[in-house]
Amino acid sequence: MIISKVDTVGAGDSYLAGAAATLAAGYSMETAAEIGSYVAGVTVQKLYTTGTASPSEILSIGRDPDHIYKPELAEDIRQARYVKETEIEVIRGWTKNPSVKHAIFDHDGTISTLREGWELIMAPMMIKAILGDKFHEADEALYHKNRVEGP
Repeated sequence: MIISKVDTVGAGDSYLAGAAATLAAGYSMETAAEIGSYVAGVTVQKLYTTGTASPSEILSIGRDPDHIYKPELAEDIRQARYVKETEIEVIRGWTKNPSVKHAIFDHDGTISTLREGWELIMAPMMIKAILGDKFHEADEALYHKNRVEGP
């Protein structure tokens, strides 16, 4: 459990990158899910930036993971509740049957306007990616030519 301030921008992408790389290396789905969680756990702790996770950071967070959400329940495993026929533990159940009317799927963040401030982080990063080696030597005209203003 991470109890410090977090910045979730890019957490889903980080998770997916870690899980996909693990699967591509031939590991199981379970291991991929675990590594993806570690990668996301590293990146969410990097505030006000699109976080990255180095192999050493991933190994570090993975050495001593804290999987305990509610320690008082973890003291007695007999209190644990699971989704039927799975090993997925239910941390907090529904208080009543949910009446879901809308769902948001994070396909890529670029289609989401719900993340206020997201563009301020991503725009400079994408300009740097577009300009590559020319980023530091680009004059104002070239820099702004590559900047697209939103609607």
